[in-house]
Amino acid sequence: MITNRLAYTHDSVADASYIYFGDPACSSEARGAFLGVRLDMAAIVVSFGDEGRLMGIEVLGASKVLPQEILNDTSEQESPRQAVPRFLDCAYDDVSDVARVLTCSSPCAVIRRVAAEIAPEQFSATVDFSDGSNIIGIEIRNASHVLPSALLGPGD
Repeated sequence: MITNRLAYTHDSVADASYIYFGDPACSSEARGAFLGVRLDMAAIVVSFGDEGRLMGIEVLGASKVLPQEILNDTSEQESPRQAVPRFLDCAYDDVSDVARVLTCSSPCAVIRRVAAEIAPEQFSATVDFSDGSNIIGIEIRNASHVLPSALLGPGD
């Protein structure tokens, strides 16, 4: 199991959060964006780079589905649109080729799972929700095909 830290930002004016799977400074290189999951109160949009690698995940309507601890972590920003990255844990299991982004710092029970088949032969994900309808994790299958190699560990 390989664990990395992923940067994320939250724009309280747009009520959108962005989780970066690479360097936030390179986020402008994202070439394609696809609606991954439409939720009751929010939506998840995934962004891909030129080589088909996942650049990031944007959560629209973030205040309705992300844990308050994540939103509070960005409240110290000087401006609501200031993009100061904070960090989330991302664990990669090379045996199952699954990466899991954790948005909850303490163990939370998964109450509901929503599957997203973006390009089923290449990329699929599951969004896990707690009993309070907060996103507590995002699981990415076939991770070695879509995540930047830096997240997969040394030598990949």
